[in-house]
Amino acid sequence: DRRVPRHGAGERVHDRAALAVAEDDRAAVGGDGHRHHGGRAGEDPDPLASAQAPHLGGVGVAVEHDHRVAVAEHPDPVPGPGEVLVQLAASGLCHSDEHLMTGDLPFELPIIGGHEGAGIVKEVGAEVSWLKPGDHVVFGFIPSCGRCPSCSTGHQNLCDLGAIIMAGTQLDGTYRRRARGQNIGVMALVGTFSQYGTVPEASIVKIDDDLPLSRACLL
Repeated sequence: DRRVPRHGAGERVHDRAALAVAEDDRAAVGGDGHRHHGGRAGEDPDPLASAQAPHLGGVGVAVEHDHRVAVAEHPDPVPGPGEVLVQLAASGLCHSDEHLMTGDLPFELPIIGGHEGAGIVKEVGAEVSWLKPGDHVVFGFIPSCGRCPSCSTGHQNLCDLGAIIMAGTQLDGTYRRRARGQNIGVMALVGTFSQYGTVPEASIVKIDDDLPLSRACLL
């Protein structure tokens, strides 16, 4: 995937503060091409350091039916069996997200975009045995169940669960987010342009706690 360049090279990163900005009901996600975070120039603080208070709901950047991009508030998604609730710290912006907004990728709308992200586990659903609250994780936009014929023979990129990444739903065909009287899907099972995400454990990779989440989101 090609990514939007920052300062002429590299990749642009948007943290959760940038994702929550709206102007005229449209998202202004890093329009100046710079990282959006607190602190002095040159610092790279933990994007979640000031987000320890209890939360009442989530904010996601959703692509609407008319392909406008709008900020939508929704109740916190609750993880189901085999799912993990993650507080997003940062998300990459890929050219595939542009294709989502223009309609070149045929997802059902409305949908929360983003398929590259990193964050901290807040809650785990039933049947999740290897992740716990506080774990630092990154998302994979192609899931890997570890059990299907492809995964068991070292071809995780062909995992059977990958057949559903264009549906916008969870693996069980349902939705975890609802706003303005309608279901809101997620891109590639993850939807990283959001403050919180309920993600299948098959789409999560645990990382070391000392890795900066603002960098790890690009993995």
